[in-house]
Amino acid sequence: MSLIEVKNLSVKIGNKEILKNINLNVEKGAVTAFVGPSGSGKTTLLRTLNLLQLPTTGSIKVGNTVATAGRINAKVVHDLRKNSAMVFQQFNLFKNLTVLENVANPLIYNHLANKEAAEEKAIEVLKSVGLAGVVNQYPVTLSGGQQQRVSIARAVAVKPKVILLDEPTSALDPELVESVLQTIAGLAKEHITLALVTHEMEFARQIADEAVFIEDGQILSKGPAKELLSGNTSSTRIDSFINSLKRSAIL
Repeated sequence: MSLIEVKNLSVKIGNKEILKNINLNVEKGAVTAFVGPSGSGKTTLLRTLNLLQLPTTGSIKVGNTVATAGRINAKVVHDLRKNSAMVFQQFNLFKNLTVLENVANPLIYNHLANKEAAEEKAIEVLKSVGLAGVVNQYPVTLSGGQQQRVSIARAVAVKPKVILLDEPTSALDPELVESVLQTIAGLAKEHITLALVTHEMEFARQIADEAVFIEDGQILSKGPAKELLSGNTSSTRIDSFINSLKRSAIL
């Protein structure tokens, strides 16, 4: 069953068309990886799925909420975002709040739990991502990998229908990447619906159910991740891209 349905979606910023006639389904409980060269529109697509970027034409359906270009008001934005949570490249944690508060406060502000229940849930989720020992620390005292895991915990805690992850390891030093990838893999094993923009091709091939290759604002191809990201398909363009990233990872 499709949790996200994108129909005839285009996004124009200024005079530049960033996304062109995107049609896409994301299945409930599945991991979908968006891949492709830098500047291809992957992040814009993810941001549009959360209405951080409004569509120019077309529609997006997340759960039971439909957002149609030209008819998106504050209620539509609110209702759609209740279904999803986003994890950004740069963590976006509140520096003046503890780790516990960063995860618990969204539950309180969105009337999902009272303070006591929110803190209990936050501790539970932080424990699940290996951060039980830092709940009273501030983000500045944590490594980049720990901060990103806090942001993932914050997304998980509100129990969204889908978590959108925008290159969650791109801002990390190489030695910190593994812990974040393991955390995301853990979410996949729990069958939490994930839509992931990443350049970690081997990781995406291992955990994603479907891969979507985007170039120049268009979907060039989509299919089972194990096949599309193998570096051995019928598409010379896709194979060249995948294999170039494999070589750079070895180097």
